[in-house]
Amino acid sequence: AFELSSGNDRIVVNCGSGGQANQAWDLALRATAAHSTVTVADTSSAQILPAGLARDLLGPRLLDGPMEVFSRRSETAQGWTVDMSHDAYDALFAIRHERQVTLSPQGLMLTGRDRLICEQSRGRNFAVRFHIHPDVRVSRLDGGAILLKLPGGEGWRFRAGGGQLEVEESVYLGANIVRRTEQLVINGSIKDSPAEIAWV
Repeated sequence: AFELSSGNDRIVVNCGSGGQANQAWDLALRATAAHSTVTVADTSSAQILPAGLARDLLGPRLLDGPMEVFSRRSETAQGWTVDMSHDAYDALFAIRHERQVTLSPQGLMLTGRDRLICEQSRGRNFAVRFHIHPDVRVSRLDGGAILLKLPGGEGWRFRAGGGQLEVEESVYLGANIVRRTEQLVINGSIKDSPAEIAWV
């Protein structure tokens, strides 16, 4: 998952943490869908230790998750690039997630590519989520793009390919209050070849 800000304005966020005042949200906010990343088949990439004696003693630890995680940061004439991958969906669906994110040298453009590589499974649905900070206004533009209007008047345009782009409801718990917000979701499915989702 990642977060994006421009100056002091947060744009893409994760849903936050419940804190002591919102413990009922604790498990939901630990789910993969509460983060700005990819989910496969509405399944979290790791499972949390369920409520009970073990959790009381050990805390909300991960039971399983990725065994192999890779990341590399590089700088080129096109900007700063981070290449990442994990195998958290390999055991369940034989799917590996790769993500590449590049920030332009001036910091005015962020481009990304998500690849879901699978050798056996077919027909699995996926969702690429971008949770938007509640201070940002989300508007659809002609041609399928989305305008993200920041509190100071700055605007960022979001475009995507490789799936169906939707605007859905979300929540944000950056403090001890629950705030309604929106998320951009690219929905699609893995068919006969790796799924490639490009966004900017």
